[in-house]
Amino acid sequence: MWRIVVTLVLVASGLLVGLAPPSQTVYGCSDAPDRDSVALSDVVVEGRLLGYEVLPQEVEILRDSYVPIRVDMAVTRVIKGTVSTTTIAMVDPGSLAPPSGGSSEYRWIGSSGTCGAFDFDPTGKHAIMGLSRNDDGTYRLNRLDTFFLGDSPDDPGYRRALERMASLPGAQGLPVLGSGPDGSGNDPPLGIIVGGLILTLIAAAAGFRFAHGRGAV
Repeated sequence: MWRIVVTLVLVASGLLVGLAPPSQTVYGCSDAPDRDSVALSDVVVEGRLLGYEVLPQEVEILRDSYVPIRVDMAVTRVIKGTVSTTTIAMVDPGSLAPPSGGSSEYRWIGSSGTCGAFDFDPTGKHAIMGLSRNDDGTYRLNRLDTFFLGDSPDDPGYRRALERMASLPGAQGLPVLGSGPDGSGNDPPLGIIVGGLILTLIAAAAGFRFAHGRGAV
């Protein structure tokens, strides 16, 4: 009997590996066509950006090029994952540059290829952002995972941002985004499907052995 059970578990495990979606590729600051920003983000949140603070630069060689900033968001909606507070801190290492050429003004350089999220002071803006968790409890920003940055949800780009998010494979099953274009959002997780298959096969094998009067092996 146990030989049959072990064989069935191995078969089901093979099915799990074969049916699992391919792992996502992490790219540099290039918007690859198959990049799934929802799947790559630990959390996806929407809210109002409250302001920014310049942080110390930990890497000496970068001090002449980039100034890391902390941006606080008052979260109004959590689209993916969970956050423990209604105000979260996000760190952006590539949006702000130090003063140069005798000027005393910092420069916003988010679009310069560093994947910084901001080309301007984000204070007061409304945003939808995919974030990665840092070990210290803050979150890390990435320009490629910024779905919307505007004045309010009334901006024309807001609805387009939601539609883009809903079209990504990683959004399937997120209730706040609906089921997505192929209607697969309400499907149970793959692990539950395969787990049920394992139990069904084991029960069938036990029933077959009992029906034929052979008892346990």
